Amino acid sequence: MNNIFCVKTTPEDPIIKDKYRDSHVYDLFWQAKKRYKKKFNFYLLTNLTTVIHPEIKIIDVSKWKLDGWWNKMLLFHPQVDKEGTNLYFDLDVVIYNKLPNLIREKFTLMDDTWYREPAHTPLNSSIVSWTGDVSH
Repeated sequence: MNNIFCVKTTPEDPIIKDKYRDSHVYDLFWQAKKRYKKKFNFYLLTNLTTVIHPEIKIIDVSKWKLDGWWNKMLLFHPQVDKEGTNLYFDLDVVIYNKLPNLIREKFTLMDDTWYREPAHTPLNSSIVSWTGDVSH
């Protein structure tokens, strides 16, 4: 099966504002539907959401108590199903071309050398692709 994942978490501290809204999740979902012609599961890893759509599967991450983007690490937790082809997108990503161009068999991150020089790392996790369960 083909899987597409995204993460949207709400800070427990009420002073900290949400960076993304549920509309970002819907936008990413509809972009994926438009650009990827194969059947896929769409997963939202979240601790709190009002997203309601029959094709968006919610994975509750609240029991792990991770902050913000650290929830991406749960993509590699054995309890998160990821058999098949997997793509992860940050919610600020815009899909403007066909998704098969991004699918890789081996674990692949984006090249970040375009962002700044010198970069602390040449890797960026805004888009991640892998096949099968790569949990450790």
